[in-house]
Amino acid sequence: MRLRRWAFALLVTPFLLVVLVTAAVAQNLSAANGAQLLQLLPDGEYKREFILNCTGCHMPDYPLRNGWMSADQWEARIHQMIGSYGAQSGFPIITDGEITADPAALAEWLTTYWNADAVLPEPVQPAADPAVEITAYQFPGIGPHDLALEDSGTVLITGMHSGDMWRLDPQSGEFVELPLTSPAEPRALAPLGDGRWWLVFGSQRQLALYDPETGAVDRQRIGFYAHSVGVDAQGRAWANAHFDDDPVRVVSIAPDTGEMTFYDLPERETALPGLPISYDLIVASDGIIWTSELVGNRIVRLDPETGQTQAYTLPQSASGPRRFDEDRFGRLWIPEFSGGRLAVFDPETESWREFDLPTPDCAPYIAQVDDANGRVWVACGASNSLVRFDLETETLTEYALPFSSALMRHMFIDPANGNVWTSTHHVPTVDDRIIRLRLLE
Repeated sequence: MRLRRWAFALLVTPFLLVVLVTAAVAQNLSAANGAQLLQLLPDGEYKREFILNCTGCHMPDYPLRNGWMSADQWEARIHQMIGSYGAQSGFPIITDGEITADPAALAEWLTTYWNADAVLPEPVQPAADPAVEITAYQFPGIGPHDLALEDSGTVLITGMHSGDMWRLDPQSGEFVELPLTSPAEPRALAPLGDGRWWLVFGSQRQLALYDPETGAVDRQRIGFYAHSVGVDAQGRAWANAHFDDDPVRVVSIAPDTGEMTFYDLPERETALPGLPISYDLIVASDGIIWTSELVGNRIVRLDPETGQTQAYTLPQSASGPRRFDEDRFGRLWIPEFSGGRLAVFDPETESWREFDLPTPDCAPYIAQVDDANGRVWVACGASNSLVRFDLETETLTEYALPFSSALMRHMFIDPANGNVWTSTHHVPTVDDRIIRLRLLE
């Protein structure tokens, strides 16, 4: 197997030196982050649907980087995006609905609030905590999507848009490329437990068993574009169909025989337009499979033993549940991407609670639980920040990243030390990074 190596100097930034945007430059559009711009829009379901459909690949600070846009410019951009990512495209992440039904009306709405007369809100300043160290590793591939800790302490990363895998040594900062046979579009990954990993190859509509040491890839066609993958106690891979209409399919694959079993999730009870956009999938500690639906606005429970399913709708419409996690009590911690909150669902009582995050409209993308330290971490793409939620005190602390365009899609917590690892990727590509946040406590 051919390996290539890259080494980069580490950027280590003491937290006291990190600022988002100061009041002195609050009216500088080029310095504004996505959360500041989204706060200018009036709250409501229309706004949440806009966030849901129009900020998953980049935040609004990207199209506005060169200045405010006219309604005609916005309408042309909206038509372009619908053509590339709308319901009739090959990657239908923008769904049919009120937002996309009338691009001219959406353009007028945006320019009503995003114009030269707008007064940008000052960003919420995160707590000044000197005991935080943020380290950034410049990613040499393209499109780091998911990442995970290996037993050796190295970090395994999917290069979704460069079609390869990467291994990072945190001590040296060295990246090693682990090539894959083309075509490959590694998106998600999950450990089998014997050194091999299950990978999702999205547009190839495949799951694959991958051995990083030998480079061996055992591909299996599953018949749909999968989003996420989880592994149960028997080593079976579980994956969900990202772009299925009702009913959304889930598949399990036995690692030794390759036997596949398909399950249909319950159809939505409401006549919501567009696809449900099945998103995350986790295997809970009791073996139950849970999925989220970004546009369907619900989480779904699947019992592998009985095949029974049950759906639970989030408290607020168009909340946008993305990537979530389970704590040691079996509760599910769910980021509301377009709702701007952190939700928790208790399967035992079938009850919800929601918590406002420090920065409004911060676009929380993923939540990960650190049970050992009693924390939930949330990655917020619009505010370029990580948020720590203390389970005992129910308090939140926000840590700013010293970068713009820090759209974080995946994250893991190192169980040995509580370090937070995440990746940033912005479409179009802008400074892909692997980031480690370390609490110096």
